[in-house]
Amino acid sequence: NVSMAAGNGIDMTGNVLWARRDNTFMTVKSLNEQGQPMGVEIFHYRDDLSLAFYIYARKATIVKGDKWVLQDVRKKQWHEGRETIESKASLPWNAFFTHMGLDVLSLPGNTFSIRQLNHYIAYLKQTYQPSMEYQLALWQKLGRPVLTLAMILLAIPFAFVTPRSSGLGSRLAMGGILGLLLYISYQIMVNLGLLFALNAPLTALALPTACVIVAILLVRRYDLVR
Repeated sequence: NVSMAAGNGIDMTGNVLWARRDNTFMTVKSLNEQGQPMGVEIFHYRDDLSLAFYIYARKATIVKGDKWVLQDVRKKQWHEGRETIESKASLPWNAFFTHMGLDVLSLPGNTFSIRQLNHYIAYLKQTYQPSMEYQLALWQKLGRPVLTLAMILLAIPFAFVTPRSSGLGSRLAMGGILGLLLYISYQIMVNLGLLFALNAPLTALALPTACVIVAILLVRRYDLVR
């Protein structure tokens, strides 16, 4: 099995990216201007969780897909209590990141397109890697427009009043404060959903949907009063 997550979700000693295949872990410290990996570390554990070998490469060149060439390599290996150290100028290695591109994977999940999120979530599920952060990012892309619609509808009773009506300024201020409170509440709900691993669609859509329903009822009442 392969598992991988962007550093924004899970931080492994500050590295930008990390990946796992069975008992082997691979981390990338950063990417250079050409998008090539810098500071690559590989840890391979035995079934009893003892460290079998450790590889550090100052940089790597992506040849094609998962075919990498590690450069300036230093490898430590442990066997029956003995440690051996080996240095190599280069070492071919099959990496186990997705094919989305390291430059994309190093970005926060909320910057992914819907297609990228669907691809990456499916990848994480197939490899038994937690995907809650990316599921929330996906559903937020649907929840934000709904919340924006709710805020527009809620603004109608505050904005469409006679200019000479008393308290116009205070009504507009209340509308602005209400919109700000809705936005803050939505961010709090999303973060709580991530913290407690709540249902992603429910977390991202519950508040916006409720606000739309309330806003529609208020607009209807406003029309009846008029």
